[in-house]
Amino acid sequence: IAAVARVLVGPDDQGAVEVVAAWAPPVIGAVAVLAAAWLARRSFSPAAGWATGALLVVLPAHVFYSQLGEVDHHVAVGLFVLLLIGAAMRMAGPAATSGPRAGVATGLAAAAAILLWPGSLLYVAVLQAFLVVQLLATREQAIARIRARALAVLHATATVALLPFCAGRSWEQFGAVSPLVLSNFQPLWFGAGAAALGLVAWLWSRPALGV
Repeated sequence: IAAVARVLVGPDDQGAVEVVAAWAPPVIGAVAVLAAAWLARRSFSPAAGWATGALLVVLPAHVFYSQLGEVDHHVAVGLFVLLLIGAAMRMAGPAATSGPRAGVATGLAAAAAILLWPGSLLYVAVLQAFLVVQLLATREQAIARIRARALAVLHATATVALLPFCAGRSWEQFGAVSPLVLSNFQPLWFGAGAAALGLVAWLWSRPALGV
């Protein structure tokens, strides 16, 4: 918000900066509604898009955090999680769209959501569980290898993106390894996933083990 205010009105007019900050929550909230409706429309049907947008626009939490002047990072959580869901849905699609590039996009989206709010790990974990179950349920060996590599790339990308903000941080109340705050937990979580899934992809590429 500060960067947008600097571009739009400059740093010298305090009143104008406050106006930009005050209008940011409703604008971000409206963009989240449009993004949710677009994703549902693209994935299912126009009716699903209208229903999704109409539901999100009246949800109490979304209304509260997107009020004029309610400058709080939670107003952006919905939008960031929508971006994450969209990337994960593309990754979960046909093999042609579930390669390493999709893994990078989903990994960056996961890291961005967690950097915005560490509690976003709850949403990330649901998507991780879904993608791993989908991987284990894949019958074709070649497609399973593609998905395993993409999942390894997802976790490696998130690890690299989170490391500068998390590695070595310790909190008096929470310690150095806590999912409640940015700490060593997040790089360890994604790093372990990258190692495990990379190993799976390698094992499945071996002739006997792959079968």
